[in-house]
Amino acid sequence: MVTLLGVTLARVHDGTLTLPQALALLTHKPAALLGTTSGTLATGAAADLCLFAPDQSWLVQAGKLPGRAQNTPFDGRPLEGRVLGTWKGGRRVYGAAAA
Repeated sequence: MVTLLGVTLARVHDGTLTLPQALALLTHKPAALLGTTSGTLATGAAADLCLFAPDQSWLVQAGKLPGRAQNTPFDGRPLEGRVLGTWKGGRRVYGAAAA
């Protein structure tokens, strides 16, 4: 999600997409293709959330990414849009306070 968000937001920053269009491409549109109700904020829905800073710059560095997969075609690419935290089912799974 870390590089996916930054690469997608590059299309927002260059004017190709609006922020709502970009977020739809990452949330409810893929869920709809899979026939699930994920990707929305609604009563009774899973609390799967991503908190991000859309204008925060960072440099993709293979070997310093979160998670076990460290290979990336974006190594060395500067991006704008940094994930600050993610929650799965209401539990923080990434970010400063992740357990």
